[in-house]
Amino acid sequence: MLSEHSEQSELVRRARRAGLLIASVPNGASLAGNKRDRARQMAKLKREGLAIGVPDLLVFSQPTDLDVASDFEQELVEALRALSPEARARVAALAGVGPGAGLEMKRSDGGKDPDGSPAQQRWGGWLAGRGWRWGVAHGWRQGLDQLRAWGYSVR
Repeated sequence: MLSEHSEQSELVRRARRAGLLIASVPNGASLAGNKRDRARQMAKLKREGLAIGVPDLLVFSQPTDLDVASDFEQELVEALRALSPEARARVAALAGVGPGAGLEMKRSDGGKDPDGSPAQQRWGGWLAGRGWRWGVAHGWRQGLDQLRAWGYSVR
């Protein structure tokens, strides 16, 4: 049984090899020092923006393995591609469509809170409400399957 760290590391290695812009959010990082030092460090991190429940991995790349379902979709795709990157971003924002994906990693056996903690579920809802894809993956293989289901080209 691999640790959550090992599962996540393998998924990140494969995703980066496939060219995805992916980053971790180390909310579970261990802090050094005695109890008082750790409390100070945690307070500093929270002031800097640490938020409990943010997914372990954030993917900032756009999916590339999606099929066009209709002539209307094809026309929209062509019109959007004709726009500048700034205009595309503005149209996406106006449409309420998010730019990426959040993936919460768990050990392949699910570990504690196999569907995510309440805070993780809350963040998943917030992201989904802003057009981001969000999910929980049990192990790197399921993580790759999830990325593929979202349209990312990874092996």
